[in-house]
Amino acid sequence: MPGFPEPFVVWCVAFAYATCMALTLQKLILPLLPELHAGHGLLNADAISFHNTAVELAARIHAVGWSEWRLFPAGGAGNVGVLAAIYAVLGPDPAWFVPLNAAAHATGALMLYLIGPLLWPGREGRLGGLIASVLFLVFPSGLMWYGQNHKDAFSIAGTLLIIYAWLSALPGEQQSPKRIKILALIIAGMVLIIVTKPYLLKLLGLGAILAWSGVAVATIFLKRLRADRAMLGFSAFLAFTVTASAFLTQPYILEDSEANTLGAWKWERSSVLPSPLDRQLETLSRIRAGLIGYGLSAKAGSMIDVHLAPSNAIDAMTYMPRALTLGLLAPFPNMWVDRPNLFRLVGALETLVWYLLIPGFLLFLYVKPSRRLLGGLIISGFLLMILAYVNANVGTLYRQRFGALFFFSLCGAIGLAKIIFVLLSVTAVRTEQNPITASDGSIETFGNVSGMTHVASSGAIVLMVSLAGYLGFLIRDLLLIKHFGISVELDAFYSATMIPMFFVAFLALPVGDALTVPFLEAGRKGATAQARLVRSLLSVLTVVLVGTGFILLAVAEEVAGLILGTDDADQIASAALMLRCFMPVLMLCGWTVIGNAVLNARRRSLNSALAQLSVPAMAVALILAFQQTWGAYGAIAGMLAGMLINIGLVMHAVKQEGIRLMPGSFDGLDDLAPVFRNYGLLALAALMAAVSVPINYAFAGLLGTGELSSWAVGSKMLQVITGLAGVGVSAVVLPHLARLVNSNRPVQIQSDLYFMLMCGTWIAMVIGIVVYGFSEPLVVAIFEGGEVTRDQALQLAEILKLGSVQLPFIVSTVLILKLAAVSGAMRHVVMAMGGGVVLNVFLNAILVPQSGILGIATAMVIAAGFSASYLLVMTRKQSGLGILEIVAIAGCWLGLVGMSIALHFRSLAAVSAAAMSLTVLLTLQWRVWRTTFAK
Repeated sequence: MPGFPEPFVVWCVAFAYATCMALTLQKLILPLLPELHAGHGLLNADAISFHNTAVELAARIHAVGWSEWRLFPAGGAGNVGVLAAIYAVLGPDPAWFVPLNAAAHATGALMLYLIGPLLWPGREGRLGGLIASVLFLVFPSGLMWYGQNHKDAFSIAGTLLIIYAWLSALPGEQQSPKRIKILALIIAGMVLIIVTKPYLLKLLGLGAILAWSGVAVATIFLKRLRADRAMLGFSAFLAFTVTASAFLTQPYILEDSEANTLGAWKWERSSVLPSPLDRQLETLSRIRAGLIGYGLSAKAGSMIDVHLAPSNAIDAMTYMPRALTLGLLAPFPNMWVDRPNLFRLVGALETLVWYLLIPGFLLFLYVKPSRRLLGGLIISGFLLMILAYVNANVGTLYRQRFGALFFFSLCGAIGLAKIIFVLLSVTAVRTEQNPITASDGSIETFGNVSGMTHVASSGAIVLMVSLAGYLGFLIRDLLLIKHFGISVELDAFYSATMIPMFFVAFLALPVGDALTVPFLEAGRKGATAQARLVRSLLSVLTVVLVGTGFILLAVAEEVAGLILGTDDADQIASAALMLRCFMPVLMLCGWTVIGNAVLNARRRSLNSALAQLSVPAMAVALILAFQQTWGAYGAIAGMLAGMLINIGLVMHAVKQEGIRLMPGSFDGLDDLAPVFRNYGLLALAALMAAVSVPINYAFAGLLGTGELSSWAVGSKMLQVITGLAGVGVSAVVLPHLARLVNSNRPVQIQSDLYFMLMCGTWIAMVIGIVVYGFSEPLVVAIFEGGEVTRDQALQLAEILKLGSVQLPFIVSTVLILKLAAVSGAMRHVVMAMGGGVVLNVFLNAILVPQSGILGIATAMVIAAGFSASYLLVMTRKQSGLGILEIVAIAGCWLGLVGMSIALHFRSLAAVSAAAMSLTVLLTLQWRVWRTTFAK
């Protein structure tokens, strides 16, 4: 289907991502965490045990020969046998196993992508499958098996292969693959499971038989038995083939000594149930009893229902519904922050994503029920129920259920895709009949449906790539703080890097916004006019930035001392030296700013975002390579090297658009008048926004050693989220609004802006609530230890919690600011930003003496709320929004504040009341949207 990647492309991208992440875990991350690292890039427990067993077997192969090799050696499954063979040939490095694991993980992601259109043919299934495959790929918990030498990646891929192939054999709207292909996929899935976890094959086979029975009943009910009897017969053959293969392979049975470790547990035979069924329930119950006893003896921290060990068939069958609930929903919300550690919190956050997909899942069930959906739910649900029955340890269950649960997540993602397309279709207005004519005479489909669809799809891709970049900077900060702690050297580093970026924020970045409209207008005169405009602007900007850089080089000590707020000559000298080393970032940033603006205007924002990944990548690489000898200077060198790579990539991409990104020509100075008209107020507004950064740093520096680093790290964690909003809006929304303004389409501007404000506010609210709820345990789990005390980690968490409240303010401010940038309302932006700065300084002066660094965070939130409110009210003429729409948007901001207060005091009643108020506000927004814009 046009617009969606081919399956082979999905697999290749997934394989590359999984390979890179697995190698990063083994070679970079785990060596920095000695409490988790067992050596060779492996975790403690199973991973190092598998490695040692494989090393021993490889040694025997070298000594005796390949006759010693076993696929299932003592102490390991098939993954250990394959690992031993690899070690015997290539050497005992776990990295050799990464491509196999990555291929299996990529195959699992591909199967989800392919199952989507099986369940819902068309774009909903494609998009839902893409969303689910991306989540499957990037969930951090997956690294614990595909980034190690475990067998889970293969068993999960095998499970999804069997589910996809069997569903393909059922009657459905989408044409099924050829039967020989379906049979080959079934066999491939069975092989993967037999080699790793053969007991899963029996569960899948029995689940397929149950699912076939349900589908057969549905077929009879639909009076389709005659028409679909051939496909029903083939699917029945496949289900019984899987089941027969399972019984022919060695079943998974625990040793009696292990299974009877729970007191005097004993099974009571049933006189009612058939003997084979009773024996199966006995086997499952014996395993459960043994695992409960083992978990209690090992003092496992995530045990649940340990008092329930059914000893007869009635008790076992009565517990099955509870087991299904655990398989679907555990860990429950009350367990998410209980005895937190990094692994438990990652699992909680991933479970939260599934919870957020449940409304989409229910919508899917209601709108598009089908026999394929029924069959998939029965297989996956049966697998979840049995696994949850056997495992009373939620941590173990979480890993084992990963593949089956993702079928439910896939259904939720498809329902979400349906909601997305409904929302985008509702944006259709009559102005769609008046298309925009491009400079070459072609018609641009910028009606509301196609325009917003383009904005949404392009924005989502850019945000995903930009998120990787921001996470790279977060890893940089984590490496620095782990190595140096919150210390004097880190204070010097953050102050030195902040100063050039402050000038970049108000001298360089506004140029990109100011250039967009004149660049599009110059396109009417041809590519030559656009090229002349770009080169002239780059010449002027380079002169300004280089001149500013030389001035800062001369006064580096004075500026560093002012920001640090100290008289320590050594610390000031260190910060001044770092500042001078970092100054090329300011002098050279004109290339990236103007180049990115050109790429965004030409709808190549993805190229721009990908090029920027080089900066955090090089920073992390040089920190790891030279942290012992260069210290924080390694981070500076890495950022400079990454910036040069970024410039090269941007220049190449712009050259493909017919423009040479080189200064030296002032031939087009006369054409720069429209740019300078926009730039003046844009720069002033950016200055008003940027000046709060050094002000907050200065207030933090006055609090003593280490406080500036605490503020820098805490605020930078928040910038991972707020920065994404600015990147997405600048890259995609700004050119879209510029085209609408140039085409004089006020109705569509009003419609699109309200749509983006509404969606952006709710997305920011959800993220803000999640960040607020999880910030404390997550930050403590990440940062505590080494050079960072628990009190310092808690302080970072409080900064992040307070900062999360301003996320809706930031999103709304950025959206309105971009509209003002292309519609001539920058005077209001300057007033809003200036008022915010004054309020920020005033509140800092009052709150910092009382609350310390948390006073800075509180002042920042209040100032952001003021600026957003002022802009929303004062730009009504440009946005076309009425009082009712403004009240609906602002009401959500207050709702987030109320929810944050409720979470802070851990009041269930207050949380429920806040949730009800937000529901009312959502209903109001939707009614306003339908009655005002969707006519």
